Amino acid sequence: MTHPSTRLEGDLAKVLYAGAGSPKSVGMVLVVEDDLMQRVSAILAVEDAGYSTVIASNAGEALEVLAEHPEIDVLFTDVEMPGLMNGFELAAEMRRRLPNLGIVIASGGSEPDPGDLPVDALFVSKPYEMQLLTLALTELVANARHH
Repeated sequence: MTHPSTRLEGDLAKVLYAGAGSPKSVGMVLVVEDDLMQRVSAILAVEDAGYSTVIASNAGEALEVLAEHPEIDVLFTDVEMPGLMNGFELAAEMRRRLPNLGIVIASGGSEPDPGDLPVDALFVSKPYEMQLLTLALTELVANARHH
């Protein structure tokens, strides 16, 4: 089932809350964040949700990690980071390489413009609303493993 890119609120939140309590399968999340404090916060959020993490501080590192860990289920990336690609470009490249990859893109700044997010990607604003983030990761890991 393909949906346009979605913000993590409104109808999506209702769907995710409806699925709360379903058992999680173990999954792996690649966290890409250049700011150390934000990276630690994101890692703790992902691990508190019950998933393992691999980390990168920019898009170049993320692509290297992907080559080493093709079993990654979800990309969780910041928009703004140093290097040749921002989070939107990284998400598009990783989706090209792994078509079933779940994607969460986060920003403490501006909202994405239409067309910035890959299909089925979720956008979350910083600071993260932890319960919704956990539910989103659960849904994305399940979808990645189902396909």
